[in-house]
Amino acid sequence: MSIIERRECPVCSTEGGDLRQERWRECLRCRLWYQFSFERLPELEDLENNVRRNYHTDKKTDDFDIRFEEKRSSHTRRRDVLLKHANLVRSVCELGFGGGILLRLLYESGRYACGIEVVRRYVTHANMAGYEAFWCDVSKRLPSGLTQPVDLVVGSEMMEHVERPVDFLRGARNLVRRRDGLGAFSFAVPDGRSRETFLSSSSELQYWREDSIREVVKRSGWHLFDIKVGSTVAFAWLTVEE
Repeated sequence: MSIIERRECPVCSTEGGDLRQERWRECLRCRLWYQFSFERLPELEDLENNVRRNYHTDKKTDDFDIRFEEKRSSHTRRRDVLLKHANLVRSVCELGFGGGILLRLLYESGRYACGIEVVRRYVTHANMAGYEAFWCDVSKRLPSGLTQPVDLVVGSEMMEHVERPVDFLRGARNLVRRRDGLGAFSFAVPDGRSRETFLSSSSELQYWREDSIREVVKRSGWHLFDIKVGSTVAFAWLTVEE
């Protein structure tokens, strides 16, 4: 497994300052909190090397029907908030859909819905359930099987996990229609988290402040038209500008 070193901020390339937290730095310009040394996800290496490893169990797909019923209510509210702000949306793509609970609810809304994941077992699970899903990292390329742009691209609880956030959002932008394309992304923020959270974090590669969200949106070619920042999560609505 390879080790990634990020001595500079992955958003604005400014050298980070010491947070007095193991492995963590804060950007002196956009205030992103980021791990400067971490183990790369094996799923990304599988994807880049086209390794179709067989995974036997996964908590997000094992007993999916039970998990879906347990989380249906909360994820239905999340879906309804997304579609309320985008009521003209006819097609939606979810990035990093994981076990596929929200993806299934988006599909059941009567719109065209597809998903993109770097974890192949999640793509296989979604395909077997009858949903269109692609094994791809949009930071580097778009899926060849997705033949037309969508109205809305969604990223829920995953911007803290991507290695190259500017490239990722730029790829997401290229998935949507020009002019009327929309993006809806959540960003984990550090304020409501304990020191133990940072010391034990493995897959969380960065935490976001409003400054860093605005910076990554600008650098990726989106336009930020609404943002709400809480103690642990910020939610941002993005549009495509010509």
